[in-house]
Amino acid sequence: MQNDIRSKLSEELTKEFKYESQIVYILSRVRKLLEIEGKKRKYRVLNFYCNWSLHSKIERTDPVGRILKEFIERVGERHNFIFHTEFISELNQFLNEHELPSLGRNKIDKFIALLTETISDTPLEVVLGTKYTIVLKQNLSEGMGYVITTKELYD
Repeated sequence: MQNDIRSKLSEELTKEFKYESQIVYILSRVRKLLEIEGKKRKYRVLNFYCNWSLHSKIERTDPVGRILKEFIERVGERHNFIFHTEFISELNQFLNEHELPSLGRNKIDKFIALLTETISDTPLEVVLGTKYTIVLKQNLSEGMGYVITTKELYD
C-alpha cells in the first residue's frame, strides 16, 4: 500500500503543476503516508498544511500554535508564515526521506502559488487569551495578504 502511494506521489510530483487539484491530491497522499507510518508528530507543520488544504475551517491549530502565535504577536516574523517557510522545509525533508522527486525552486514556487489558492479564505482560529481568526487572502494583483480579526473570550 505504501509503495503504491509513493509511486502515485512520484508520478504526480514529476508533472508540471497547473491546477489546485494536483496540490490537494499530493497533500492528501502525503497525509495518508504520514498516518500509515505514524509520522504526523515528526512532520507537524506538513501534516497541518495537509489538513488545511482539505478543510473549510481549522479550529485546532495546536501543531503550529507557535508559528501562529509569532504571526499574531511578532509583526517582524510574519514572513515565516506568509511564505510558508517551515512547510517548505518539512515537505522537502519528507520527499527526501521517502526518496521522492525533489522540487526545484521553480516547482516549489508554483506549488506554493497553487497551495495559496487552495488555502486562501480558509479561516484559522487561534486562541491566545483572545480568539483570533487568521484568513490568508489571495490577490493576484497584490500578491498574498491576510486579515486578522479578534474576539474577546469570556468565561
